[in-house]
Amino acid sequence: MTNRLFIIILSILITMAPIQGAQNVHTHGTGQWHIMSTEDRLVMTMKLPAMSIIGFEHKASTNKEKEIIDAAKKILQDPSLFTFYSTSRITKKSNPIPLITPSNQSVSMVVESAKTEAKDDAHDDDHHHHDDHDDHDAHNETHAEFHATFEYKKIDRISSISTTLFDHFNGIEKIEASIITDQKQSSAILTKDNPRIRL
Repeated sequence: MTNRLFIIILSILITMAPIQGAQNVHTHGTGQWHIMSTEDRLVMTMKLPAMSIIGFEHKASTNKEKEIIDAAKKILQDPSLFTFYSTSRITKKSNPIPLITPSNQSVSMVVESAKTEAKDDAHDDDHHHHDDHDDHDAHNETHAEFHATFEYKKIDRISSISTTLFDHFNGIEKIEASIITDQKQSSAILTKDNPRIRL
């Protein structure tokens, strides 16, 4: 896969369904993990519901909430959040690779407000003259996610990756993972009991 194609696909993954609260794609307890591997780099992106990470979905309004967000970001920026494994060509055993630090990474909390309409079914019979008007009230619905991107320089012979995300955030019940490499595309569901994905 050429670097140009790699960048195009990565851009699509990062921008695809940024929050989409209005479309009900945003699901509490479920995160997304995209992994792309080429000859010279490995890039991983994660999207995690803020409610499952910090317990709220609005911009921090108090010092306590700011501290909670900062603490979550610190965990997500910790290189030990991921363990990389390499399979021996001789013994076929999978062994962890020493701690790897990303060459580039970013973690942010993205908040989006979407207007929804709720129909008011409680009308007085005396107000029938309002039938020509819209009986809907607009409400603001806020959704938030943590977006994390990790870029690594070439790591030889990675066979699988595990994450300790479930140990840090009990609100995350599963992660929907997708993998794109030079040879294949695949997907998997990760849980606390199965936090490892094979490339």
